[in-house]
Amino acid sequence: AAAAAPKGGDGTKKAEEPEAPSALAAFVSLDFWLMLIPKTVTFTFTQFFMNYIPQLLHVTYGYDHGMAATLGGVAQGGSVIGLLGVGAYYKKQPKEAKVYVVFFELALCAVVPFALSLGPAVLGQYAVVPLTVVWGIAYALPFYLPPGEFAMQVGGKSGTALFTNIFDAAGFAMSAVWNPWASTIAKSGSFERVLQSQALFGAISMLTMPLCMYRQNAKTDLAKKAQ
Repeated sequence: AAAAAPKGGDGTKKAEEPEAPSALAAFVSLDFWLMLIPKTVTFTFTQFFMNYIPQLLHVTYGYDHGMAATLGGVAQGGSVIGLLGVGAYYKKQPKEAKVYVVFFELALCAVVPFALSLGPAVLGQYAVVPLTVVWGIAYALPFYLPPGEFAMQVGGKSGTALFTNIFDAAGFAMSAVWNPWASTIAKSGSFERVLQSQALFGAISMLTMPLCMYRQNAKTDLAKKAQ
């Protein structure tokens, strides 16, 4: 006869806790890659905001060093607004609406750096700071919240750390490759190619992260219907 399932103190059967997903299982999941890719490339946004905005404002847009440093801090403040302010709005939305919010923000992450790459001859000096603030607001939420939600949804309590660690490791590796390249380009006095790379990463993220979220929502709905 089959062995009886272990019972708790109240006589009820204990539910078996799912094991944490293996790294191999993660790597063969399409949804994992659809979330890993944007999380990886948007890591470079954090590097750009920390290391390059004051230099961009000084070299390309003509602000003096002191003002460029001050306005660089203003631009970074946009990411705080994006995470706390827009994040609070995002968390109140149904899962279908969250997909559209992330798509719109990542579209801005493609459009804004491309616009900045056009330079002061097209934008003018005074447009650059508001645009960097918009970019900061736009990238913070997709960078932090959807990957965390994905890790919890797919990994559960036991596997969340696995997915989070893989995401972070890939992001740091990407930054380690991108940063020296961007630094070399920036030293030449032109940020055009650096900003174009940021626009490309925004476009890639716009196509992959919302698709992952949509697919996860569909899987959840299908599982509910099957119950």
